[in-house]
Formats: sequence, structure tokens, C-alpha cells
Amino acid sequence: MAEALARVAAISAASWAEVLSHLAELEQDPDVVAEALEQQGPLGIALVVHPFDEDLARRVARLRRLPRAAGLSLGDRACLALGEALGLPVITADRVWATLALGVTVQAIR
Repeated sequence: MAEALARVAAISAASWAEVLSHLAELEQDPDVVAEALEQQGPLGIALVVHPFDEDLARRVARLRRLPRAAGLSLGDRACLALGEALGLPVITADRVWATLALGVTVQAIR
């Protein structure tokens, strides 16, 4: 993951919302976390948040056709759709993604 951020990584606003939501569940203030990441440099420089626009919404919706057994959340599908749209590989800890026919390169981090 650190290597990806060293090269510049992309995340959709929908996936970013999911990350911040998980942090909120852990009693962390999403505003404080986001502001700290902006001040420290990763957010906005090494990690670029892309808007969740109509094109991305359609790509996400098409991924809903994948088997429910894959268990892809909206954030998961937003990540995959952004990778597809940008022509970039996606990085995940979820090995199931690599077993699906997604049209995008999947790199597992564990």
C-alpha cells in the first residue's frame, strides 16, 4: 500500500466515504482524519479523491451483475469502477476480487 501511495493513488469519493465511515465507527472523527492527511501530504497529493459522477455510477451499477457471493459493497464496486475508468490496477486485501472477471487488474496486498 505504501508503494502505491508513493506513486500516486486514486480513490473514488464513494470509497473515501466508506473509509471515513469505518473510522467513524472506530470513534475517530472523519474531519480530523481527513484534515490530518491533507496537512501531512498523502491526501490530495499521493492520494487523489475522484468525484463520484454519472459515468462512475453507471460503471458501479454494471458491476452489480457480479455474483452476490462475491460480496462486493458499493465502495468495493466504486473502487473497481474507478480502476477500470482510469485504466489503473486496483489494490485490495480482498482476494475474492482476483477470482472475478472484472476487466481490471487486481493486486492483492496480503
